[in-house]
Amino acid sequence: MNWNFKQLIEIFSKNNNFKHFRYSKHGLERECLRIAKDGSLSKTPHPSALGSALTNPYITTDFSEAQLELVTPPFHREEDASIFLKAAHCFINENDQSELIWPFSMPCRLPKESDIPLGQYGDSTSGKKKTLYRLGLSERYGRKMQTVSGTHYNFSFSEDLWQFLYKKFAQKGQSIQDFINESYLHMMRNFLRCSWLNTYLFGAAPAIDKTYIDKKVKALERYGWNTYYGPYATSLRMSNIGYYSKVQAQLTISYNSLEQYIQDMTYALTTPSPAYKGKKGLNENILQIENEHYSRIRAKQIPEKGESVLVSLQKRGIRYVEVRAVDINPYKPIGIAKHQIRFLHMFLIYSLFKKSPAIKDDEAKQILENQNKVALYGRKPGLTLDYGKSSKTLIDLAGKILKEMQPIADLLDKNFNSERYGKSLSMQVEKLSNPESLSSARIIREMKEHQESFQEFGLRLARENKKVLNFCQETSSRKAMLVQAATQSIQDQKDLELIEDSYLAGFEDMETSTQMLMKEAFKRKIEVEILDRKEDFIRLKKGGKQELVRKATFTTKDSVISYWLMEDKQVSKRILSENNLSVPLGEAFADLDQALAAYKKFQNQKIIVKPTNTNYGIGITMVPANSQKLYLEALKIAFSHGKSVIVESFIEGQEYRILTIDYKAAAIVNRIPANVIGDGERSIAKLVEMKNKDPRNYKFFDKYDIKLGTTERAYLKEQNLKVHSVPKKGLQVFLRANSNVSTGGDSIDYTDKVHKSYKLIAEKAALAAGAKLCGVDLIIKDIKVPATPDNYSIIEINFNPSLHIHGFVVKGDKINVAAKVLDLLGFKS
Repeated sequence: MNWNFKQLIEIFSKNNNFKHFRYSKHGLERECLRIAKDGSLSKTPHPSALGSALTNPYITTDFSEAQLELVTPPFHREEDASIFLKAAHCFINENDQSELIWPFSMPCRLPKESDIPLGQYGDSTSGKKKTLYRLGLSERYGRKMQTVSGTHYNFSFSEDLWQFLYKKFAQKGQSIQDFINESYLHMMRNFLRCSWLNTYLFGAAPAIDKTYIDKKVKALERYGWNTYYGPYATSLRMSNIGYYSKVQAQLTISYNSLEQYIQDMTYALTTPSPAYKGKKGLNENILQIENEHYSRIRAKQIPEKGESVLVSLQKRGIRYVEVRAVDINPYKPIGIAKHQIRFLHMFLIYSLFKKSPAIKDDEAKQILENQNKVALYGRKPGLTLDYGKSSKTLIDLAGKILKEMQPIADLLDKNFNSERYGKSLSMQVEKLSNPESLSSARIIREMKEHQESFQEFGLRLARENKKVLNFCQETSSRKAMLVQAATQSIQDQKDLELIEDSYLAGFEDMETSTQMLMKEAFKRKIEVEILDRKEDFIRLKKGGKQELVRKATFTTKDSVISYWLMEDKQVSKRILSENNLSVPLGEAFADLDQALAAYKKFQNQKIIVKPTNTNYGIGITMVPANSQKLYLEALKIAFSHGKSVIVESFIEGQEYRILTIDYKAAAIVNRIPANVIGDGERSIAKLVEMKNKDPRNYKFFDKYDIKLGTTERAYLKEQNLKVHSVPKKGLQVFLRANSNVSTGGDSIDYTDKVHKSYKLIAEKAALAAGAKLCGVDLIIKDIKVPATPDNYSIIEINFNPSLHIHGFVVKGDKINVAAKVLDLLGFKS
C-alpha cells in the first residue's frame, strides 16, 4: 500500500480520526482437551448437554471427540469476546462436572494413536465428511499431533475505517473490496514476518509429556521419567515439534495477492501428493480441504450455503483474519488474558501501518526459520534472528517493534478513553528485561519447584481453573444464549439428517422412491445405470444379473395387464368384488351431463368423486351431502384428469395403505389428509408454509408439499375457513378429503398395529390383480378387530406404489421397503 507508518499515525491522530478503530470486531476460539479427573484423555463422547458438535455455533469439537472447540461471536469490544468465552467455559463446567479441561496447548498424557478418538458428527453427509477429513489428518500427521491445541483470534476492521482509508489511498479505478483485500494481505505479510514476537511474549508450551514424542529431540531435555522440555523454549506447539508437515513446508502459499493466494491454494487442493498415496481421507491431494493449511494467520470469508472457503473468498473477498499463532495460557481458565487480546489488536494495526513488500521465496524460508528458532530457543541469551542478509538479537528487534507500537496504544487509549492499551504494551516491554516473567519460563520454574511432571502440573492447574469457573456471575446474561444454542443444535442436526436421508446426493432431481432404491442398491454394491433420468428409468446390475426398473416399482415382475387393471378404478373394483373383497358402492360416468343427471342418487350422502384412470390421489374430491355446486366443481376437476369419473360412497373410518411385495404385506401406513395444527397466532397459509419447510413433517419434497389450490380452498370453505383464518391453538385443520401423501398428507407407520386379517385382505387383493408390487388402500373403522365387510372397504389398488411414504413417516418406524424390492428382483443382500 502507498502509505508509511509515520503518515498513518499522523492521519489518525488528527480530528479524532482514531474513532475509526471503534467498531473493529473481535472474536475468540479455543481448542482444548477434555480429561478425566485422573488426567487421562477423556474416553467419553462429546457431552450431549453441550449440543451437537456439528451444528452448535459456539461449542463444537476439533480433531478428536475429546477435543472441544469454543467459538465466540464477533464483538466490538475485546472484553465482550472474553466474557462470552468465559460463559462457554462455565456452561461446560456446569454440564460436565466429572471432567476437567487440560490447560496447555501441548496435550496431556496420551494413549496409543488408535485410542485417540476422532470427532464424530452424526449420519449426515456433512457429518461423515468431517470425520473422514479427520481420518485423513490422522493418516498424514498422526493423531497425537492433532491433539495439540491453541487459541485463535478473529479480527476485522470496521467498514468505517476501510471507507476512510479507501478515500485517501485507493488507486484510480480500484474497487473498495480489492482495496480491502490488498490491505488485509499487506497486514498478514507483516504479521508473518513478526509473529515470532507473539511466540516469545506469550508462548506457553515449553514442555511435553513423553507420550507425545516417539524419539529423542535434540532441542529437548528430560525431566523426571515422563517429561521433556526445552530449556529456552517458548512454544513447542509453534515449532516443528508441534503443527508441522514436511509436505506443507515445501509448499509456498503466497500472501502477495488474493489472486496468487487462491491460485496456490487451488493447486494444493487439486494436486495429489505422492506422500499421501493410498492413505485414507477425503482425497490424496496436498491439502484435503482449505482448513488443512496450517498458517499462523488465515484470510477468511463467511461461506454461503454450498460454498467452499476458497469459493467464498473468490466471490466476496476477505472479510476478516484468523490469527492462529496463540498458545493456550494455562494460568487463565479461559486460555487467554484480556491484555493479550489487546496486544494482538495493537499488533495487527501495527502490521497494517508498516510497509509490507511482497514476500519472496528466500524471505518465506527465513520467516519459517525465525519462527522455529524462537519457538525452540527464544529465551536463550543473545539469540539472533535473520532479516535479509543481516542478523540482530531478538531483544533488540523486539524492543524496536514494541517502541514503534506505542503511538498505536496511544490512539486506541484515546479512542476508548482508557489506559488499558498502554498498560498492555508496558507489560510486554517489561518482559524484555525480565525473561523469567515470560509464561514459558514460569511454567518450567514452577514445575520444578513443585517437583511435578508436566502431566502432574497440568492436572493441578486444571483443577484450580475448574474451581474458578464455579463462579461465573458476570456471564449469566450469556448463559441463556448458550443453552438455547445447545438445544437448537441437537434439533438442527436431526433435521439435517432427516433431510439428507430423504435424498441421494447427486440424484436429488430424481423421484424420491427411485433415490431410495438406488441408495439401497449402492449399499449392496449393485451397479446402477441411469437410462432415462427424467423418467427415473434405471438398470441394476450385479454379477451376470440385470433388472430394468422405472420409478422404483415398475418392474419386469408385473405384467402390463396388471397395470391397466389397477389404473382402471372401475375394473379393479369389479375384480376385487368378484374375489369377495369389500369395495365402496358407486357408479362410473363417461361425460359431465350424465354424471350431473345422476346427482339425486348421491345427494343425501357424503361422496367421493375421482377420475377412473389415475393414481397418487390426483383429481380426487370429497363432496358433502346436499352440495350440488361442489359436486359440479368436483366433476370438473375429475374430468380434467381423465375421460371418465367414478362417484362412490364415502366410507367412514381411517385410511391405510398396505404395500404388498411378492404378494406379502410389507409395510402399512395410516394416511391422514393434508392438515395443520393451529397455534392461535398464525394463519393457515403461514402454518402451511412452516410445515412445508419442516423436515420433521416430511414436507420438504417440493412435489409432495401441501398446496393451497382450488381443492384446498373449497374444502376450507366447507369448514367456514379461509387461507388467512387463524385457527385456535391445538385445532387440527384439514385441507383435503383424500389422504394421499402426494397431495400433502401425513403417513404414520402402522405395520405392527393392525389386525393380521387386513394384511391377508391386502395380499388377496394383490393376487386378484396379479400384482407383485401393489399399494392397497383400505378404509378401516377399527384396526384391532378382525376384518368383516362392515368394518373395512378397499377404496383403491394402485400400480407403481410409492416407497417413500413407508421410508419417511411422521410417526412410528421407518420400513426399509427398498430392500424388499431388491429382494424381489433377486438382488439378495
